[in-house]
Amino acid sequence: MAWVTAPLPPTRASGLRRLLARLPGLPELVPAQVTVLLALVLLCPYRWELAKVYDADVSLFDISAGDLQFWLPVGLVGALIVRQAPLRWRLHLQALFQLFCFAFVCLGGAELAFFGVFGTRIDWDALGFLLGDIENVAPVAMSELRAVDVVGTLLALGACLAPLLLRTKYDPPWGVVIALPALALVAWLPEGRANLRGPLKDLQPSLAEQLYWDGLDRVGDVSTPPSPGDVQPRTVRSVSDKRPNIVVILLESVGFGATSFGGVATTPNLARFAEQGLFAPNMYAVVPHTSKALVTTMCGDWPLLRSDIGEARPGGQPGRCLPDLLRDLGYSTGFFQTANEAFESRTALVHNFGFQFFRGRDSLLASPRSSAFAKVNYFGLEDRAMLAPSVDWATRQDSPFFAAYLTLATHHDYGVLADWSYPPIPGKKGRELHYLGNVRYSDDFVKRLVASYTRQGLAANTVFIVLGDHGEAFGEHGRYVHDMVIYDEGLHIPLVMWGPGIPTGVIEGDRQQIDVLPTVVQLAGGALSGSVRGSTLLAPAPERDLHHSCWRSHRCLAERDAARVKTIDLYGDGPMQVFDLAKDPTEQVNLASTVTDKPARRAALRDWRAAVNGRYDEMSERWVNADQRPDNTPAQHHWRGMDLIRCEPDQAYAVPGQTFWVDCTWRPDADLGAASLRVRFRGVESTVRPLTNVWPTWSWRPGWSIDDSFPVLVPAETTPGEVPIEVSWDGEDWVQVGAMPIILD
Repeated sequence: MAWVTAPLPPTRASGLRRLLARLPGLPELVPAQVTVLLALVLLCPYRWELAKVYDADVSLFDISAGDLQFWLPVGLVGALIVRQAPLRWRLHLQALFQLFCFAFVCLGGAELAFFGVFGTRIDWDALGFLLGDIENVAPVAMSELRAVDVVGTLLALGACLAPLLLRTKYDPPWGVVIALPALALVAWLPEGRANLRGPLKDLQPSLAEQLYWDGLDRVGDVSTPPSPGDVQPRTVRSVSDKRPNIVVILLESVGFGATSFGGVATTPNLARFAEQGLFAPNMYAVVPHTSKALVTTMCGDWPLLRSDIGEARPGGQPGRCLPDLLRDLGYSTGFFQTANEAFESRTALVHNFGFQFFRGRDSLLASPRSSAFAKVNYFGLEDRAMLAPSVDWATRQDSPFFAAYLTLATHHDYGVLADWSYPPIPGKKGRELHYLGNVRYSDDFVKRLVASYTRQGLAANTVFIVLGDHGEAFGEHGRYVHDMVIYDEGLHIPLVMWGPGIPTGVIEGDRQQIDVLPTVVQLAGGALSGSVRGSTLLAPAPERDLHHSCWRSHRCLAERDAARVKTIDLYGDGPMQVFDLAKDPTEQVNLASTVTDKPARRAALRDWRAAVNGRYDEMSERWVNADQRPDNTPAQHHWRGMDLIRCEPDQAYAVPGQTFWVDCTWRPDADLGAASLRVRFRGVESTVRPLTNVWPTWSWRPGWSIDDSFPVLVPAETTPGEVPIEVSWDGEDWVQVGAMPIILD
């Protein structure tokens, strides 16, 4: 039986092919089994490099046993498929098999590189995140790309495609076919795992096994319906005439241990401000990921405990958030960041919070001032780029304002700023030193912002609240960066608050980001009603347990009880961990072996996750039901099948490069299909998805109105003046629904 094609004529057989034909079993191995051996050879250097980082006292077999278990049986399966296939299909099947091997080798190499950067494995969430927004995620991956990765990819391609050129007429016995894969049984021996310690135990399984167990953890995932009292609409009423300006500054990736409060001399300005007001020594994030931390801080609630940023979709919020509530108290609201506003739908997320004005990287780059500021990492510009534009915005407000800032310089990959010094810090080097140097920069940014407010006469009536969005890890528990750091280097954050009416002292008790919303509402002279999760920082701490989750779902949960005992559930990544934080604040001594109620603790953590996600599901359904209602208001314009009830921009002015939102109410007068909304601004036409396709037009009820918002991008080259906003349904009858004044910084 021929392997791939009809036997080659003897006169055309090369010396190499004649040699292969004389080597028992080797020609059979070439099409499939040699491919997987080459795959192992290509993956082993990655594993060996990681072994030297984490544990030098292991053998190559120790760290490759998982790959042996996967790749050698794959070689057997590939050989059998090609061997048993009809002759006319063999070349095609072999080509598909070789391409599969190439793709999986590349993915395996990328996963090992991923582990080297973050200290955790790739899972279905990470794959979905990459494929779902590859345009914005690619710069993150490129920041870690090395020459060896490019060379390894090219070698993998050559190794997986070269066997296609080696055809043979040799038909070996079955024993030869299964001989090499049978060696995979050796990998199951306990000696293959005996010497693995620490993080390498997490790395040992192959990528296929890792994805299998991660998928198994997701089977049967449930959401628990909330109690009626947990979904009461959140409202605010005025109880005081005091209306100070309020500024919240979220320090990107700045944990407590990276500040002067944690013993590293990086935040002298923040320490000085703490002496003028309140300082919280025990403040914690819920999820160590920026978008989720924004939800927690701005909405005063636990975020959706899934990796996708569902809170950016219409109806995805856990209730009315801080900017929306403050507008009821007469505040104008603005959000400022120097990062890419498209990443993780930040523009939509900030709009859903209720902010009226938003500036990010793209609008800052359109400003003539942008040339003075450097790129700090793959996400955007240094923090000083938003100083002048944000203060300009603040001085234009004729009412009290709420401004939120998100810094960037301290985000991975900790870009070095050319005009900023990085003084030596004992025991710190490389990226960690750069990171701590950028913490100094962020501290300096806070000082400069306060000074700018002071020069404009705003600081005397402004309360400042500065806190971290989450921490950052550098291998304290084998994990790096922040998304999967369930330990306190990823969760423990600083908080400082000062300004008119703020006493001096220490905020006692364990606190969490959910407490910021009720605190700010109290400072703004308001009182909350409805479902409120947090507790004001200006009152004694309630007795409660604090909950935490990793960003990627089904990977880790934690609970910190009132006695400061912390329980961590790592799902399939490891056994339960229990730490007595009062005696062991760095979480080094695992007391799980002394705990008798581990199943109950694990169940309680997963019940919490199910309840949080169930509440989001319920709130989203309630929003859908409330957003559509019978309406006989006269229409401002009529298209075929659609009435315009109202449309108006959500902010007073815009700047070039900025995205603003237009709020509209529509009313279909007939059953709709897949209708499309067209928007024209400054001669540029675009198609927008009503309600971002959360609620498709074919499900809208005739005669019922529906509220909608859509974004409009101001081109960077737009000149000052009023620019009309025009809309059309399905390209019929363009109608002007307003005009946006454009100004320059």
